[in-house]
Amino acid sequence: MLVGIDCIAVGQVQHPHLHHGHDKMYFIHRGQGEFTIADNTFMAVAGDVVWAPADTLHGVMNTGDEPLIMLITMAPEPR
Repeated sequence: MLVGIDCIAVGQVQHPHLHHGHDKMYFIHRGQGEFTIADNTFMAVAGDVVWAPADTLHGVMNTGDEPLIMLITMAPEPR
């Protein structure tokens, strides 16, 4: 399993992408963002968990006024 911290600046976008064979989890530590998972778009804020199953398009945009800081995991670990 890969574990890391993502910090996305105000207005920054991670365009939709996917990870073949790797599930991804975001735990929102600080800030807020608009997430797209497959065809669903929704807001997530501090304390929320967002799940992107393997082989599913996902992306996020920081829509807040502070950095979007997230604990992320991917499993199994990409090589």
